[in-house]
Amino acid sequence: MYQLQAISELDGIDAIYYDDPFTYKVAKEKYPNLNLIPVLPRINNDRSKSSKVEASAYVINNFGDLLKHENSRLVTDLYMNVANKHTIASLCQHNVESITISSELNQLQIRELIEDFNEEFGFIPPLEMVVYGRYQTMVTKHCFLAKEFGYENKNCGACRNRKLALLDRMNYEFPITTDYDCNVTIYNSKAVHLIEYIQDIYQMGITSIRLDFSVENPDEVYEITKAYLDKLTYNDHELNLSDVTFGYFLDIEKN
Repeated sequence: MYQLQAISELDGIDAIYYDDPFTYKVAKEKYPNLNLIPVLPRINNDRSKSSKVEASAYVINNFGDLLKHENSRLVTDLYMNVANKHTIASLCQHNVESITISSELNQLQIRELIEDFNEEFGFIPPLEMVVYGRYQTMVTKHCFLAKEFGYENKNCGACRNRKLALLDRMNYEFPITTDYDCNVTIYNSKAVHLIEYIQDIYQMGITSIRLDFSVENPDEVYEITKAYLDKLTYNDHELNLSDVTFGYFLDIEKN
């Protein structure tokens, strides 16, 4: 909710993907003019608390939710691992409005994917790309945090209001978040940041870009969002981030 409040008055945002099912209804009532779309979690079932969210559109992370909500407006998330034209074609047949491509594709692969799809199917698909954010490296139902804090069972609440991370042997921090179903998400130590390549990304045929916030504080959310909007509007920005990565985008395949 605090992240949402930080960018609620910025112009130029087409949609906001909102991944807190417990405050989604409150957020919709508080910001009726914003296009808020709930994100269904990667681990989801009928017993999940997150499955109770009712909306006309969803961001989905698995094919089970694709079938369950096939009569709704749908966006497929990054973790559907879309990397080939046949998967895209199948999702288009299910009337998915926006398809997020895999984070493991480099710029050459993205360009070839769009060109090959257009050549075979005769149109540019509605593709979306994450240009800022920490990728999720793992989601687990096993709550090792409960064990770490000395609890035998989940739902202990030990993670509430704590800033948590794993520290590797190189002293890189991998942030951790939890949800109310006690699923644990581990994020990459660095955020992907592609602000200087926005025009190239659109020219390749990507139809929408996304900023994916996780552990950023509200000030960071505002500054980063404002910078990307300025880059799109004025081709300029004042954002200076350190310790970020280009991900796979600039990787060139070796023959």
